[in-house]
Amino acid sequence: MHPFSQGYRWMARRPEGPGGTDLFCLPFLSYGSAEFSRWPRLAGDVRICPLRCPADRDPGWWLERDTFQAQAADLVDDLGSSLPERFALFGHSDSALLAYEVMVALARLGMTAPVRLIVSASPAPQDAWISAPIPTEDELTEQALIACLNIGSTPLPSMLELSTRALRAQATARRKYKTSAPKRLGCPITAITWAGASEASRLPMFGWSECGSTTFVTLDGAEFRYTQAPPSLLRIIEATAGDHPPVPDQA
Repeated sequence: MHPFSQGYRWMARRPEGPGGTDLFCLPFLSYGSAEFSRWPRLAGDVRICPLRCPADRDPGWWLERDTFQAQAADLVDDLGSSLPERFALFGHSDSALLAYEVMVALARLGMTAPVRLIVSASPAPQDAWISAPIPTEDELTEQALIACLNIGSTPLPSMLELSTRALRAQATARRKYKTSAPKRLGCPITAITWAGASEASRLPMFGWSECGSTTFVTLDGAEFRYTQAPPSLLRIIEATAGDHPPVPDQA
């Protein structure tokens, strides 16, 4: 029986199939697992495991966890003891920073570590801090609407409200997030840039090399292309099945 046989706050659906590695996909848009609805259940020998933000059901969750570190601690508290022997993490934009903090928390606690971290369209932790003011409510709602349309979902008022709330919380967390010397991870990193992203959305990714052994990849499409599970992305995911278990980094 798979370790995730019971309910968890973060688990959108249990892993299915005979795959040997689980890929946990951290939510960015925060309306269930809608952004991963077009992803297959399996990519080669890798099970696709979308996660959901507990704030979708409990709006007060954001107020109690207004930093990426606090959000990561909650995820580790919920899933950590049941993590399988082989798993990887995927995060897009701010959820890439959350995935990184999950790995830092797992290492600090001496818990099972991922075989790979896959990050998409996000600067490295030490380059992520934003000093600009938080966008206005209208600007956040517009961002939520654009994201919803890009992933092919119907922009229902309830969905836009959830996403706007999440974008506001992420903007707050980014402005509190300062990491001058990132911790090097024991597993490899794949950092994905999207060739069709707008100039404003195209972020420098080179800083991830300070966080561990990093492979840099540029894929076709705009920044929300990941929601469509393009073959080029699925090939990267499939390759995690061949990754070796991580070892502690002595650097």
